Amino acid sequence: MTLYYQDDSVQIFQGDCIEILKQLPSQSINLVITDPPYGIDFHGRGKGAEKIANDKSFDSVAQLIHQVIPELVRLLKDDAEIYWFCSGGSQKPLIAQVWLEFIKLKPQILVKNLIIWDKLYPGLGWDWRFQYETIFQLCKGKGIKSDDHRRGNVISARKVIPKFGEHPTPKSSEIIEKLLIPKSKPGDVILDPFLGGGTTAAVAKKHGRQCIGIELVDKYCALSAERCRHIIPE
Repeated sequence: MTLYYQDDSVQIFQGDCIEILKQLPSQSINLVITDPPYGIDFHGRGKGAEKIANDKSFDSVAQLIHQVIPELVRLLKDDAEIYWFCSGGSQKPLIAQVWLEFIKLKPQILVKNLIIWDKLYPGLGWDWRFQYETIFQLCKGKGIKSDDHRRGNVISARKVIPKFGEHPTPKSSEIIEKLLIPKSKPGDVILDPFLGGGTTAAVAKKHGRQCIGIELVDKYCALSAERCRHIIPE
């Protein structure tokens, strides 16, 4: 596996995440936050817009789930969690299909909740425009103990509009912070096997966590590395 970037808090590996995950040590990860392909053949708008790798159909995503999740379970410490981003409204039953694939992986992993991410502003389109995405809360064992019982499973966080040349589906620092901060502590190791634009790594470093990120595309490895390089931990 190729180590693309490293500092005191972040390691970014470039390559196929399945192959790289197999080389990481068991029970070395405290928390996984990741935004995998949704299987919707997504590509950004405008001239030069890029497609997401391995996003052609749900069949490819289903295969990915059954290859990636067992490796994540192996890597996670006991009673840990995965936050797995998924689609929002669509003409296709993608959320249900992903849920059914996770059910097939019981008891390795259990679906504890489906979180709604309200992006606060609708996307492009007509009629009922898309304003939310979903996030699966998956548990290994009992999951991560929480002392805050006031949180609802609808999280409001403004979306990010990508600029030209950036990753076409960036996640905001705000939504990642709202998952990472209550579910980890300083020094914990966060894993993002679909690093994309590097938000998980940047947020982890900012808040005193360690992060391992994996990204297939060289361009996005470079963007993520540059982003992390300028983060000063709090």
